[in-house]
Amino acid sequence: MIEACPITEGVVDEHVARLNALLTLALLLFGLWVPVVWVFLFLDFCIRIKLTKCSPLAALNRWLLHSVLKVKPKFINKEPKIFAVWVGLVFSFLLVLSWLLSQTVLVWIILVIFGLATSLEAFLGYCIGCKTYQILVELKIIHLPQREA
Repeated sequence: MIEACPITEGVVDEHVARLNALLTLALLLFGLWVPVVWVFLFLDFCIRIKLTKCSPLAALNRWLLHSVLKVKPKFINKEPKIFAVWVGLVFSFLLVLSWLLSQTVLVWIILVIFGLATSLEAFLGYCIGCKTYQILVELKIIHLPQREA
């Protein structure tokens, strides 16, 4: 298996990504008391897909890390993280849908899986979505974006 993320042109700050995961975990847990928070989380994932800089969570985390704490960015490849955001979007959509349909058992299953994935990213820097992306690239199910010459 590929050890490092496939190289692409775009980069993201790993510190922001990990803090995004921590805040996502916090919102997942807070949603147990105020489930409408999961709708906000879903909308944030929708924004993060194409307009990363406009995502309220990412903007808050960038400000906190760079302006307040003065943490230097640690740039990593963007494509695996974008894939992970798509996975988060799907999970957050399924969570909101399950909640709206009063499917309590399904809500708990999604919360446990989603919470585990965000915990691994936030606390250990292990991105399940990124690892899945690497495997899919290696199996040639996903093709790397073409670089412009």
